[in-house]
Amino acid sequence: MSKESLTQEFIKERFFYDPLIGKFFYRQRVHHKNPCDRAGSNNMQGYNQIKINTVLYQSHRLAWLYVHGEWPNGSIDHINGVRDDNRLSNLRVVDDIGNSRNKAIQRDNSSGITGVSFDVHGGRWVAYIHDGKQIKLKTTKDFFEACCARKSAELAFGYHPNHGRR
Repeated sequence: MSKESLTQEFIKERFFYDPLIGKFFYRQRVHHKNPCDRAGSNNMQGYNQIKINTVLYQSHRLAWLYVHGEWPNGSIDHINGVRDDNRLSNLRVVDDIGNSRNKAIQRDNSSGITGVSFDVHGGRWVAYIHDGKQIKLKTTKDFFEACCARKSAELAFGYHPNHGRR
């Protein structure tokens, strides 16, 4: 069954989705799964997925279809950054730019603040932000000043308050 042919009606016949806890449950016996068993498992990236007729579907996209009756037109962002937290209140449709504006801090970040780095050659802190391309915001000897420039730019460019979380 392809994504295009999977409907809200079909999903609701097979599964129950609880939007408050973000979990799917089987409505009927399917292979070795009994009614009321939890559906799906987490993949290696941490997203919950459900196999339907040999095709794997991401649970957050199925949740959107289940509730809204249509496939999301864009990416689904997990607002709190927890990839298997599929509560409806934690899901929103965004474009790629919106999704990138709610990212966790990168593992290799050494300053502790997204968009702030130390230029070892110049001996100064540099604040920058991305808006289709990298924009240099400020170069300063004061780390706090660089952080403030970055945070101000995040507000101006519409970044999510969770952006840069650990």
